[in-house]
Amino acid sequence: FEVTGLPRSLFPKIRPPGSYIGVAEGRLAERSGFDGLKLFQGVTDGSAAVLASGCLKPGDFNVTFSAASVMKYVSSSIEPHEALYYHRHPIEGYLPGAAFDSGNVLRWFCDRFLDRTTERGLELARSANEEYDVFLPGNRSPFFDPEIGSSILGIEPDTSMSTDDIHGRIARGLTTSIVLSEWTYISIIEDHFNTTIDRVRVMNDGAPTINGEYDWWNKRRASIW
Repeated sequence: FEVTGLPRSLFPKIRPPGSYIGVAEGRLAERSGFDGLKLFQGVTDGSAAVLASGCLKPGDFNVTFSAASVMKYVSSSIEPHEALYYHRHPIEGYLPGAAFDSGNVLRWFCDRFLDRTTERGLELARSANEEYDVFLPGNRSPFFDPEIGSSILGIEPDTSMSTDDIHGRIARGLTTSIVLSEWTYISIIEDHFNTTIDRVRVMNDGAPTINGEYDWWNKRRASIW
């Protein structure tokens, strides 16, 4: 607000999801056919995932993995931190958290770089014994620097390795990089709120499969976190 010079009175009040806002009116409402429609406060996808995972009381923590990794912690008050943003909890309290590009980066690498499906990429990652060092782009939290691009380090020409071996190391490096980035926020929240997170509720965008791609990934999360 200080940088833009805009008064807070111009912005809507923070209301709990489901709160009645008013009635749609004006030229745009008439043109769109919504004139007279009752309006209620909605909820973000990340906040909805918090409810779906059962994070209801202060101290609960959730990681939702989809196009982005979204971390949410339930707190009873707002305590500003430069790496965290806040949402109103759908029931009570607040949701400090952060998000960074993860799933869309994984899918882009698998599709455009490895010419594999994401499922096949995860299968190769699971079978790999080693991995390359992969760094995710920095356009979002915690770096906020769009000039930082994705990087892969440690690649050496090794004619004894098959294409599957190389692709497996890249995909495994991607999953490890995502898990380490998620862990960064666990550490930030523990320090900032002087708490210990000993349970993490995880939601993935993929349905469980007989191959257990996400089960394997969650085990990597548990081993690193």
